[in-house]
Amino acid sequence: MKKIILSTYLLAACLLHSGNLFAQTSASLPEAPLPTVPGPVLRPQNAGSSTMQSVNFMGATNSLYIHSWDVFSMSNFHGIAWRRTSSTGATLDQGYLTIKYANDIDIALYADGGAYFALAAYYYDDGTIRGHYYDIYKFTATGLMPSSLMNLLTATPSFGRINVDANTPYGLAITWSYPGTGIFVKAANLPGAAFGPNVLLTGSAGYKDPDVCILRYTGNLTLQLAELSNASNQVREQRLNFATAVGGSSAGLVTEYAMSTSTAFGSPRIDGPDAFNVQKWGMVFAEYSYAGGTANERIYAAVLNTTWSATPTTVLVNGASYATSYFQLNNPVVAYNANANQITVGWITRNNTAVITGTTDNKYVAQYINDPGTSAPASVAASYMMVSNNPGGPAPVLAFSGQNTMSNFNGIHTAYSQYNTFFANDYSMVYKDKSFSSSTFRLAEEMSTGTVPTVSPNPFVNTLSLVLPLKGHYEISITSIDGRRVYAQDGDFEDMQQAVINTASFSPGMYIINVHATDNSINFTKQILK
Repeated sequence: MKKIILSTYLLAACLLHSGNLFAQTSASLPEAPLPTVPGPVLRPQNAGSSTMQSVNFMGATNSLYIHSWDVFSMSNFHGIAWRRTSSTGATLDQGYLTIKYANDIDIALYADGGAYFALAAYYYDDGTIRGHYYDIYKFTATGLMPSSLMNLLTATPSFGRINVDANTPYGLAITWSYPGTGIFVKAANLPGAAFGPNVLLTGSAGYKDPDVCILRYTGNLTLQLAELSNASNQVREQRLNFATAVGGSSAGLVTEYAMSTSTAFGSPRIDGPDAFNVQKWGMVFAEYSYAGGTANERIYAAVLNTTWSATPTTVLVNGASYATSYFQLNNPVVAYNANANQITVGWITRNNTAVITGTTDNKYVAQYINDPGTSAPASVAASYMMVSNNPGGPAPVLAFSGQNTMSNFNGIHTAYSQYNTFFANDYSMVYKDKSFSSSTFRLAEEMSTGTVPTVSPNPFVNTLSLVLPLKGHYEISITSIDGRRVYAQDGDFEDMQQAVINTASFSPGMYIINVHATDNSINFTKQILK
């Protein structure tokens, strides 16, 4: 495939800083570790995070959370931790599972057949058996239980990065790097979660460190892929039709964005709205150099919003130059909000901050990009915030959950590592949440209330309840998955007023409900199932 270097324009919403104090928004304390005991976590090098909130779990409204961690060249310090809470946020069940010899674990939650599952993929290496594999776990009343383990992807002789995505009710996707061969993808339709054949992406032998998200827009279902060149001097984004991937082909693979550098890029990450009326995605990556005791880092996002432009926009989220004893890779992560008009970018830095001063500690920070569709995406410098008020320790990792419109989650579930904070001279994985209407990362904050409409039950039968959070004039519509409008309502509502919609005449299937209120900036979209 011909390499396409797209002509983009750079939006530098912040200047390069020279180790000065930033005016960060502080995170909140306390924080909480999971696992809750010392020992399972050691020098973590990767992490994953996922959540589904306000779901119907065995007849009750529950929220599900999960995160993963791992360390190279060790056997017993890789695992996944889960938590299940009630509608009031009370912990009902939590624990962890060790996945021996599993490197670079990534994880995503999904619903299938009225049950809730976790897809975990990793590179396995016990010294004899080496390769990429995936597992399926199921949430049960007694915890997270294995459903299908050690499913072979490829018998890869050397390590290559691997990532996953889930978009209920459409499908699952796994992407991984086979060094010397290229980038593979594997996709499965929902319901059923039956994976198609492995697909080697055309022209991918020179690339590594892939990430993937599944997008649904205007009747399209696509895989959006982020990749890093083997020389670490180019990042690119590609699009592949989801059904084509399930069928075992990469025909029609299109490069939508590429950017090169004379220094080096870190591994890119990508996210997008689960369902939207236009194609929209955001890919984040870091450019860095370190020489003579000075670190130079730039956090970028390539943002496509075809309402605004058919060409992705390159946004400089944050840049810094500072003196430090060694350089820490930034490893940025990304998540869209529920309305798909704002992106949160998180990353690791040793730069001076207002909360943790100096340049000797690793810190977790984040910043917004506004993406309204009426103007170019732009970084919001004033939104610069701390994910944690505690240092990340010598082995920092950070993960954000992506957008999930199949739950009432209106925020980010994040997981990250700390050292000597909860357990003396030991590592821990810590979780936190941040509402999209808040600028503060908090402990275990339930996001299903506030300024987001609440839809229940889901799945529904004869009626659908919609609770509107704020007083205002609302436009409510429901469309079938093929774009046919089946319901519309326009009117004034009070705070927390309930609207009951008669759905008895709706045919079984998937629908999208949209709730729009200009006077209080609500633009809510959610997938619902009858």
